[in-house]
Amino acid sequence: MADVRRMTDPDDLPPPGEPGVPAPREDPPPRGEIPPGPVMDTYLLEKAKALQAGGHFEQAERCYRQLLERDPKSVRALNNLGVLYETQKRMTEAEWAYRRAIEVNPTLAPAHYNLGHALQVDGRLDQAEQCYRRVLSLDPWSFAAHFNLGRLFEDQGRLGEAESHFRRAVEIVPESPAAHSCLGEALYRLGRFEDALASFERSIAIEPLAASEHFRAGKTLDALGRLADAAVAYRRSIEIEPNSPVANENLVRALERLGRFGEAVQALAEWQSRAPEDPLAAHLFAALTGADVPERASDDCVRETFDRFASDYDATLERLGYRGPALIGIALAKDGLEAAGALEVLDAGCGTGLCAEVLRPHALRLVGVDLSAAMLSYARRRGAYDELVERELVAYLDEHPDAFDLVAGGDTLIYFGALEPVLAAAARALRPGGRLVFTLEQLPEGESVAHRIAPSGRYQHSETYVRGALQAGGLTPRLILHAALRHEGGSPVPGLVVLAGAAE
Repeated sequence: MADVRRMTDPDDLPPPGEPGVPAPREDPPPRGEIPPGPVMDTYLLEKAKALQAGGHFEQAERCYRQLLERDPKSVRALNNLGVLYETQKRMTEAEWAYRRAIEVNPTLAPAHYNLGHALQVDGRLDQAEQCYRRVLSLDPWSFAAHFNLGRLFEDQGRLGEAESHFRRAVEIVPESPAAHSCLGEALYRLGRFEDALASFERSIAIEPLAASEHFRAGKTLDALGRLADAAVAYRRSIEIEPNSPVANENLVRALERLGRFGEAVQALAEWQSRAPEDPLAAHLFAALTGADVPERASDDCVRETFDRFASDYDATLERLGYRGPALIGIALAKDGLEAAGALEVLDAGCGTGLCAEVLRPHALRLVGVDLSAAMLSYARRRGAYDELVERELVAYLDEHPDAFDLVAGGDTLIYFGALEPVLAAAARALRPGGRLVFTLEQLPEGESVAHRIAPSGRYQHSETYVRGALQAGGLTPRLILHAALRHEGGSPVPGLVVLAGAAE
């Protein structure tokens, strides 16, 4: 996905390293005295820009400061000084420079834009929105303001508004592959897959060698049920960028769902040959072949999987009709737990925070723990948690004995084969009489094993095994429901919703 953009207008300073940028000059001015006034100001400004473009930030800052001593109202120096500070992550100073430029010239659109960019990077999205709207009041044809407003609204989940601004960006600069791509992403998240595919195809037509766009086309074809076409798109993405983990993973999963197991295993072998240390490739190879199956998905496997998946997670689960949070709510209600807001609650493997809506009414304090920093960043935006922790679940539970009245895990324990360690840790973390509720994928009828890894890489469990593992961990099964967790490939995924109690 394209990043938010920054303007250096009204001085057309290119980004550092761009071809054609003059080499930074550290030599003194040419012989002969440079006259005071505008000529000296121009010399200092151009020298500062050249130094800045070449990455010589300290010297560039000195030149801008020297110019501002001569002319404190130089909006060109203030604006570019702000860009320099922002490049160095000196956000407070960048904000000061942009605001000072606006104070000098309130109609300077680039300074309003750059201030908006700095605020957006800093996470102050409401203020950034105001800045971008001010830019558009001054220049309704600002591609960059429309583009960044689209990105901002997308981050806030305001997808209809994001679509509107990306469409304006495409109208203003029809040859921008980034604008077409971002429009496609917004449409994808809105569930308008045909329109999204058209946008990704336009992006590809402009930039045929963009591996990311072939991948996005592939995932959209996947969502449309055109798995064979999706596999072709994923292969094209891999041809361009062979080490792309997401394209390799999605190709393997598409081939497996098509029933082309030999091709899936071959694609996995090729992926492993290129990336022998990739934990997900090793995990999927075990899932497809049954060789060296681990007792649980490794921390690295889980972390990397969900860091890659975070941006699409909610939209994908909505498309699959995911019911995990609702089923957890049903189980709690059946057990008679009242939403009194008085409990210490842990959302175990909280992901993007989908269970927060169900858990928050029960919580005096709601804590979320997850291995994926990217997933936690989305959970943080919900504003529902009192604390979010990046930590492996069993380790976190062991570190917090007798800490929680309720521990909930929606689609968390499906990455564990043997459940005894995590259930015992949960029992230790619960207070007397506390509750543990979680979802699992159910092992098909007739299977004689306690649990197994499925081709998806997730684990399936038998109800008999789950009951025994709970009791071995010191927990009493109170309720086990049978329900479809989601739909994949047009078929329901059978699940178990388990609620157990700690000893009084």
